Amino acid sequence: MHVDIIVATNGELTINARGSVTTVNDTAELNCCTNTSLSIHWHFTSTEHTMYVVYNGQSVHPDLVESFQVSFNSTTRCSHLTINDVQLSHAGVYSCLESHTGRQQRHFHLVVLGQHVYIFVTNLH
Repeated sequence: MHVDIIVATNGELTINARGSVTTVNDTAELNCCTNTSLSIHWHFTSTEHTMYVVYNGQSVHPDLVESFQVSFNSTTRCSHLTINDVQLSHAGVYSCLESHTGRQQRHFHLVVLGQHVYIFVTNLH
């Protein structure tokens, strides 16, 4: 399930997210664009309120490279965050920030739906 959200702000940072509601094992894509020359950083705050620096403007954190990929289009000035094989632990708030200063920030909530297995037990007497 995918929901496209475009949030336009004061013209400095915009975020376009595909996958605001996604399921386990799916892919989520977030795009953050700027009209400044500053680099874009990505942070993630889990549902347990733990904050991670996913991308510091140059590289994805070594502990996160299996799940997260970031690319940057210098023409559009957009940073693309892709979460492959989404897991329940990826649910939370994603933030794109201009450079390390965080002068401009945009936040995005990712909801991850699990897959349920239903077992019906009947009385066979």
